[in-house]
Amino acid sequence: MLDRELGELVYPKNVHPSTYLDYFEHPIKKHEFDEVGGIRMNPDRLFISVDDGAVSSHLDTVAKLVDWLKKGEPLMWSASKLGRVIVAPQTRVTSIIKDDALAALHNLGKDEEKPRLSHPALVGGGQARISGEVYIDSETGKVVVTDRSGRYSKYGERNAAHLENAAAIMAKNLAGYGMTVQVSKKAYEKNRQYGQR
Repeated sequence: MLDRELGELVYPKNVHPSTYLDYFEHPIKKHEFDEVGGIRMNPDRLFISVDDGAVSSHLDTVAKLVDWLKKGEPLMWSASKLGRVIVAPQTRVTSIIKDDALAALHNLGKDEEKPRLSHPALVGGGQARISGEVYIDSETGKVVVTDRSGRYSKYGERNAAHLENAAAIMAKNLAGYGMTVQVSKKAYEKNRQYGQR
């Protein structure tokens, strides 16, 4: 059922091979590994869900999402194995790694070049369903949900219904804050052009 509603579970696609370690076997970027070789998790993840049509009881979670949206934080989301929508800012790796020596070990470069955690950090580098970005449109004031994810949305089986169903989960949670959600079909069509397997 979740495969039909939110897309099949897939491992992250390898988009830019030159940035990966052993990329033929590991579609995970260098900075996505922690200091002991595990997959770095985004510490700011929020879990948004709708059970039996009822809005998530985690009101503090939704309030945090609203706060991020209003501040214009660049946010990403992934639909998980269990059908929850996981949302987080694109946290800079160096906001987690405090040790200069460790940062140097990972060759993170100058401040403006420090990489951000991306979609795999929402799900521990493993499988996810359709994924994308979410933001407030400065002109309309509406929350826009896209499928812009080079790691999980560039698959041929993804379709508009998957994106709309994920957006509906966010919409039900954000409605209490007077926020209207819309889907960005342009992002979906662009991903379909280069997303065929």
